Amino acid sequence: MGGIMNPSSVELSLSLKPTYVPKSLSSLLLELSRIDNGYCKLLVLGDYICKHEEELTRVQALKHELSQCKLLLMESRLKKLLPFSL
Repeated sequence: MGGIMNPSSVELSLSLKPTYVPKSLSSLLLELSRIDNGYCKLLVLGDYICKHEEELTRVQALKHELSQCKLLLMESRLKKLLPFSL
């Protein structure tokens, strides 16, 4: 599971269930302070970063889709306002 996701493979949904609920920075730091092994700290930190990268990819894909929807709605509204068809 790691790495950056391909934006074209992101599945958009209107589900209200969050895919990932981020920890606050203070709770992440607290969790890291309780881990003695440096390698384990890196694993936790890497997982945290990976989840944020995945969430960012989803947001960017949604942002692109919303822009397209806005253009379609504006075009539709413009067509309704004009007395002739485009």
